[in-house]
Amino acid sequence: MDAGELQQMHGCLQQVLGQDNDARKQAENNLNSLKQSNADKYAIYLIEIIKSNETTEEIRSLAAVILRRNISSTAIDSQDLENAENNANLWKRLSVDSQNKLTSDALEILKQQMSRNLIQKISNLVIEIGGTIYEVSNAPWTDLMKLLYEFVGAGNTD
Repeated sequence: MDAGELQQMHGCLQQVLGQDNDARKQAENNLNSLKQSNADKYAIYLIEIIKSNETTEEIRSLAAVILRRNISSTAIDSQDLENAENNANLWKRLSVDSQNKLTSDALEILKQQMSRNLIQKISNLVIEIGGTIYEVSNAPWTDLMKLLYEFVGAGNTD
């Protein structure tokens, strides 16, 4: 992973949240270009930004929402309507290694303590990954099931 490229993606996310419409449009175009040229790098950089406790909650939330929308089989990226191939389900375009990294990192992120808002965004991402895994393989995400059992067990203190 290239730290400079990761920082550049972080900067794009900041610009997407900014007030300058021209800068926001350029940042969206840069994100779409990376998604088209290297879907694996695009997804890995987004999950790395979500994992980073040094990144603001606002940027982490945006990264989670963008990744969720791109993994969804039903959502359409309104910023990239002209390019149907780039708008297709990102999950199916990822390598197995990238899919494995996303699933393990998403579950690790869920274990972290964070704000309610960020937990909701990460949970929505995990739900989308789980649904996509089921849709593609017709099998449940077993690591997610194990984590849910851990959470339920941790809540039972009697």
